[in-house]
Parts: sequence; C-alpha cells; structure tokens
Amino acid sequence: KILPKLRAMNFNVTWTISQWYTQYFLNILDWKDIVIFILLLVQNGPEFAIYVFGAVFKHFKEKILEDDQGQEGEENHLGIVLKSDPIDFNLCNYLTYIHQLSNKHKF
Repeated sequence: KILPKLRAMNFNVTWTISQWYTQYFLNILDWKDIVIFILLLVQNGPEFAIYVFGAVFKHFKEKILEDDQGQEGEENHLGIVLKSDPIDFNLCNYLTYIHQLSNKHKF
C-alpha cells in the first residue's frame, strides 16, 4: 500500500533510500540510532539495511496513506521530511519488526 501511494505522489523512493544508505542516515536519524544502524549492519550484513528502510516507511505509513494527493503542499512537505529533515523515528522501537522482516525474507 505504501509504495504505490509514494509513486502516485511522484516520490522517488530509490533516490531517498540511496541517500539514506550512502550517508548512513546523517541529518535524518539521531546519533544513537545511526550507531544502532551501523551495528546492525556489522552484525547482520549490509542487506539488513533493507529491513531498516522498511521500518522507517512503516513508521510513516499512516502519514503516507492519509496524504491527500490534491494537497500539493502536504506532498512536498512529506518528501522534504523523508529526504532531508531529521525524522521522529526511534530505531529501538522497531528492532522486533526488523528482525521479523529478516526472518521472513532471508537472502
């Protein structure tokens, strides 16, 4: 449900994920969450980043799905938040979800 909605909003998911990954979420997550992200990758392998990205989008699921395509300002705001602003996301709150994703979708 989330990905089709983001596509309908002309939100470039691939670019955003690429930015997050190459910058290790700098300016997006708190320092504590960046350290946890890096430790997850060291402990579980680089593919674990995919599950973290899934957790971030799950965190914003309600906001993404309730966004009205007719409100252009809201679309732009959501894009700015996900691409460049610090987000209100606590990685520790999603560790169980991340591990469930990793168990369900093993590489």
